[in-house]
Amino acid sequence: MSLLIAVAGGCRRELPAPGTQADAIERPTHPTASAKPAAQGFLTKHADGFFEATFLSSQNLDAFVAEVNDRDLRKLTLKPHPQLRRPGRLSVADQLTLLPKIIRACPNIESLRLHQWTLKISDLAVAVQSENLQELAVLSCIVVNEPVDVEISTSSNLRKLTLTSCLGGRRTETSNGELDVAWTKTIDQSWAQLLAWTPKLEELRVRAHFRDQGSIIGTDWPFADLPNLRTVHLGDYTQDALVESLLNELPSLQSLSLSGDQLTGDGWMPNKLSAVRELELYGCEGISPEKLEAIFPSTPLLESFSLRIWRDSLTAHFDFSESYRLQELSIVVPNRNSQLSFQGLSSAANLHSLTLRGVSPEALSSVNLSQFKKLRALDVASYGATQTVLAGLPGSLESIRLASFSKTKPDTANTDVSFAHLTQLTSFTFDGGSLEAELIESLPNQLTSLALHHCDMPNSTVAALLSRLDRLETLCLTWLHGGRGYGDDSEAMTGEGWDFACRDRLRTLDLSKCFYLNDELIHQISEQLKGLESLKLAEQRDLTGRHWQLDRLPKLNDLDLRELPKLGNNLLQHLPASLESLRLEDCEQLTGESWQLDTLGKLAEVRIAKCESLRSLGGRLPDSLKRLDVRFCPQLLCSDLDYSSFAQLQHLSLTDCYQFDVKRLFQELPLHADSLRTLTLTGCESLQDADWDMSALNDTLQIVIYNEAEPAYRGGLKQELGEQLQKQLPDCVIVL
Repeated sequence: MSLLIAVAGGCRRELPAPGTQADAIERPTHPTASAKPAAQGFLTKHADGFFEATFLSSQNLDAFVAEVNDRDLRKLTLKPHPQLRRPGRLSVADQLTLLPKIIRACPNIESLRLHQWTLKISDLAVAVQSENLQELAVLSCIVVNEPVDVEISTSSNLRKLTLTSCLGGRRTETSNGELDVAWTKTIDQSWAQLLAWTPKLEELRVRAHFRDQGSIIGTDWPFADLPNLRTVHLGDYTQDALVESLLNELPSLQSLSLSGDQLTGDGWMPNKLSAVRELELYGCEGISPEKLEAIFPSTPLLESFSLRIWRDSLTAHFDFSESYRLQELSIVVPNRNSQLSFQGLSSAANLHSLTLRGVSPEALSSVNLSQFKKLRALDVASYGATQTVLAGLPGSLESIRLASFSKTKPDTANTDVSFAHLTQLTSFTFDGGSLEAELIESLPNQLTSLALHHCDMPNSTVAALLSRLDRLETLCLTWLHGGRGYGDDSEAMTGEGWDFACRDRLRTLDLSKCFYLNDELIHQISEQLKGLESLKLAEQRDLTGRHWQLDRLPKLNDLDLRELPKLGNNLLQHLPASLESLRLEDCEQLTGESWQLDTLGKLAEVRIAKCESLRSLGGRLPDSLKRLDVRFCPQLLCSDLDYSSFAQLQHLSLTDCYQFDVKRLFQELPLHADSLRTLTLTGCESLQDADWDMSALNDTLQIVIYNEAEPAYRGGLKQELGEQLQKQLPDCVIVL
């Protein structure tokens, strides 16, 4: 692998000629001869399945292409990481030259994301003609609209195109004579060209960036040449003329999503929407209430409608009398000041998802929920609404989410309101407010997910629920308070009397900000919930960690402990061997003394922050550890740490750990950290002498960041030591 490095105040290694690199990368076969082996993991996989080289530079492209092809990857993100602002990143010249070479060298890619890239419109022509490419996203890029010198065919197989926050560009030069790109006002012409090259397009998503530079005008967009286009999303600064042209030229358009305060609906709303089946309007404050009211009578085929408006208020009277096909309805408006009515909503007999948020209690009272016999998901948020609006809920409901409700007055309470008859209900969430304890206690036994957040709920009600909900898989009880909210109140959330009927079924448990839970409850959890995989405890005043015995949880892989001021070191001696991720934050009594994390043979990630008394991480870390991130632990020294346990470590980050022995770290890492890819030391003490040699890490280490940090920076790397590091790691990006 070959990476350019830069050291502040130091020297700069010369780049090879761009032509040489371009010739080297342009080959459809697998260029493995001089590249880093794929087994070293040059690419990182994200949660959405896309792979990315975290620090792609102009000289590691061979390794990049080799791994993409060797692993037969189908989803790829290309990002030059310009925020580094250092040589070693892909320069503008590199980006303009190398993108088509990468695309041609990776022919199996099916989904491609270009993020923060500077490119030519002809590069997109190359991309859309890649035989296997079906999805292309151009995100926050600068697109230079220059004459296209590549042969364009009509064989593009692209089905989905996303264009977000892009700007037009033109070539220019910096004061040093280097190639740069300046912004232009619009890239409408570029998008018109691109659409002309994608005749099989089925889905188009476009969002602008700035009002002047990125307004979506849609001049000469060839919608008529896109017969397969069925789904269009246009956001931010969309103009009415574009929407009107779209609907005129695509009479078979089925799904339309619009966002933008420039839209008024003139010329197209509602008369041009008759064929649309899915319609979403987000933040379209310029559309008058009268036009919004006219949507439903004018869209007989409408199956899904979503309206989200954030202006001060909305007064509208909707008529759903002709909405026989409507299946999904979502209306989110400002709270309190909006006045809505829903005439004829009962005609939407096929409704299976209903969201009403910000609607007044009076408007809700006119909605008879019992009429929707096919309703599966209900989401209602209304300040001041009471349980009376929940009378006669249909038995088809599978998911309920409620927020901001208030308890009914004793003289108006509706004793007929209940959840007990909802035999299909599996998920229930109550987020903020109060409901009668009797109503919560009527939840059916078959619930698999229960979340109660920031609400008034007596401990006895929670205890009654947990004693019979025997199918729970996910349980989230956060910021619950009962009675006056004090620990000595008989209704305070203490965990007393809790008995988990779900036993081994529960997989995820979050008990955060229920301030008065005790250690006995956590011990009980370790005895009863043997199937638990994820446990989160935050902001608990009384938890100490004594007798928790979490090592009795054989499947626990994720443990997150935050703001536990009394948590002691003894907890770390009783963690399960199954643990893969450990997070400790703002636990002021943790010192690290006698820790034995090396007994956790599957632990891959440790994140520690704001533990001001922490001095040690124990004698050894687990051999399985891949990521260690420690932040704002000013007393951390780790003088007794055995670095031979760093063999699998890939990412090491220390921020504002002022006392950490950086000199010893630099001496030990070359001996043991054979897999280290990124090293970040921010706000740590400076190195005072140069008796260390990091050159052994040159083959694996991709980036070193050694710089300042807030709030207090006490060191840095002196220029001569930076130059030494540069010589020892010639293939590494160094940011100082």
